Amino acid sequence: IFSGGSHGGDILFARSDDGGRMFSKPLNLSNSVAGDGKGRINKELWHNGSLDLVLGSDGSLYAAWTEYEGALWLRRSNDGGKTFSDPLRISDAMPARAPALALGPKGVVYLAWTVGDDEAADIRVAKSIDGGATFGAPVIVERSKGYSDAPKLAVDPRGTLHLVYAESERGLFQRRHVRYTRSVDGAASFERPRDISAREAGFPALSVDGKGNLYVLWERFADHPLTPRGLALAVSNDGGKTFTAPV
Repeated sequence: IFSGGSHGGDILFARSDDGGRMFSKPLNLSNSVAGDGKGRINKELWHNGSLDLVLGSDGSLYAAWTEYEGALWLRRSNDGGKTFSDPLRISDAMPARAPALALGPKGVVYLAWTVGDDEAADIRVAKSIDGGATFGAPVIVERSKGYSDAPKLAVDPRGTLHLVYAESERGLFQRRHVRYTRSVDGAASFERPRDISAREAGFPALSVDGKGNLYVLWERFADHPLTPRGLALAVSNDGGKTFTAPV
């Protein structure tokens, strides 16, 4: 949807009540001219799909996205996506990029993102203790010289927050690798991140099961820095202390 501005794009949401056979009429969550869903790396480069969606066990639903010009937005629904709150502006200090959501116990909402226009971008994590109505100041997970990108979050049954992301040490898209860290104090601090992949990896996905086992999936870039040639999977059976060798 191009409605003006420097970059077009809106965030559309649809819901199904019959297992995916039929969907509701799409609801425009952003309705702006700001180029929503475009995660800006710099003035010449961006990725579409800079958005995330998470559903709580109580039916609460949260959607987050970024716009090309820089702002990070969030809307929440308490009725399974029938209606949403007004958009909440989380951050616009730098071009926000690649938001990721996770839900903790007692209505806690975690939101992670990175930034553009910075070759040494770092991952930020903000926390809400009131169901997404407000967020505290973001915590920087680790300050590094590399470009940290594509964060993913998950909360295990004990309430530990787990985070994976990709980092490129020699400029954008050069020899990326996947790093892992966790927080046991509600995102107030994080363990020192460590590599869990080889040097040609990026865009990880993260999931946790009911026993607290972690699963990290990522794209492999062994043959070309921009074109993935496969997928790799690593598993942790001890809450993130150790991971299996990637397969």
